Amino acid sequence: MVRWGVLLVFVFHLSSSMAQAKEVKIGSSLVTLVAPPAFCELDENSRSAKSLRDLLGGRNQLLASYADCDSKSSLPLDNFANYTTPRNQTANLPVGAIKQVCATLRTKGDERLAAIMRDRLPDMQRVFNDVKVNEVRFLGVISEEADVCYSAQAQSLVTESGVDKRQISISAATVIHGKFIVFNLYAPLKGNISVSALLDKHKRNVAALIAANPN
Repeated sequence: MVRWGVLLVFVFHLSSSMAQAKEVKIGSSLVTLVAPPAFCELDENSRSAKSLRDLLGGRNQLLASYADCDSKSSLPLDNFANYTTPRNQTANLPVGAIKQVCATLRTKGDERLAAIMRDRLPDMQRVFNDVKVNEVRFLGVISEEADVCYSAQAQSLVTESGVDKRQISISAATVIHGKFIVFNLYAPLKGNISVSALLDKHKRNVAALIAANPN
């Protein structure tokens, strides 16, 4: 079942929120992607999806992108999600690959800012003290599980209408059927948003993804 929804200032063709699963092929593996609850898939020809592909710069492949089904805000998107994967994956990743990924990410992150998020301090505005406009700041690893590594980013930007906006994203790196996938969840920083709550929500999203892809 398909419905039309008004997202942002454009009309996008969206999959119904009831149709939450989508099968994609990565190399020789078939992977079932699951949409976050109350999110609808963006048409791959939409402006937002095209913008996301441009941001990937050809290094990674955009498998699917989603937005809050009831969203009517202007660009850029507020609450959205996407799946990405490195291009041209052929061989399956070995056991323990995600642990290695997490170890590498820890060397690249800002442990001071990541600690603020892990400690669940109420004033998350502190994360943005040193983030410049249009800059994406990688904060570091905020949680690690046996088969998933969670990291966070902060972005400060100005919308087309001139409004300052601060965005938080949580990325879940995992391996499904031997293929490396990153599941990203984005939300605006409003007041004292609980990043820990956003992390808990994304952990449920990832659990649904893993459940949809039994070995």
